[in-house]
Amino acid sequence: MKPPEKPQIAFWFRYGPAEHTELFHCIPQIIEQLARECAVHYYGLRSAKPVPDSIRRHARLCLLPFSVNRASTADKIIKTLLWLALLPLLGLHCRLKKIDAVYIDETLPLSAGLARFFFGRRVAVTVTDFFLDIYAGRIPALRPLCALANRLDRSAWRKLPVIFTRAKTTRDFLEKAGVPPENIFPVYDPCDLSIYHPADKAECRKKFGFGGEEIVMVHHGILHPNKGNDRIIAALPSLLEKCPQLRLLLVGDGPELPRLKQMAAERNL
Repeated sequence: MKPPEKPQIAFWFRYGPAEHTELFHCIPQIIEQLARECAVHYYGLRSAKPVPDSIRRHARLCLLPFSVNRASTADKIIKTLLWLALLPLLGLHCRLKKIDAVYIDETLPLSAGLARFFFGRRVAVTVTDFFLDIYAGRIPALRPLCALANRLDRSAWRKLPVIFTRAKTTRDFLEKAGVPPENIFPVYDPCDLSIYHPADKAECRKKFGFGGEEIVMVHHGILHPNKGNDRIIAALPSLLEKCPQLRLLLVGDGPELPRLKQMAAERNL
């Protein structure tokens, strides 16, 4: 008797498997586990970085013939728009291959609705970044268009069977937006202990010039506008009036760094 065919699941991620693994360290392990029960297909972009061995061995790769320079804001925007334009083709391709479910592990505007329309109802997404809320504030002419896209996204999310979030506060936000709470699953970011590991707290605080009384908030990552660090810096003066021992430590680099330094200098922070 012919054994039953495995269910098929497709991962969609605009950067591709190498960058996906950098951003969410357990993706190779997730794919390896899924491959025990499912046929895993991975759709993304090519990269100069090698595909992680576990993904290469356990997923069928369908990588589009272009890459993105994540250090360039312009290149990211152009390639993101191109990726969005290709999502209908990806959805139809997955439908023709009779794939059972699609998982989009990011929050690109309109992607959930496009996937649901061109592929079908079995779509899961991760809701973690609200890009339009960040970028629209800088370009007032785009606000009406962004507001429409936000409404379309909220409408699509309410119809999805599964949504992952990176925080319980995002889950609460989605529930208030009308997403059925039983469909939302908070999953915290994993930590690659070969890169990030415990250290002596007092020694670290001393290294950065902090004593034992300060309350230190830390952000570590690429300094892009969607991280919202400008909002924190803008709020710090009033926060310091109520909590003078508060400190902010930004660890990283990126296109926002000069602007953030200027904001801090203007506020004597």
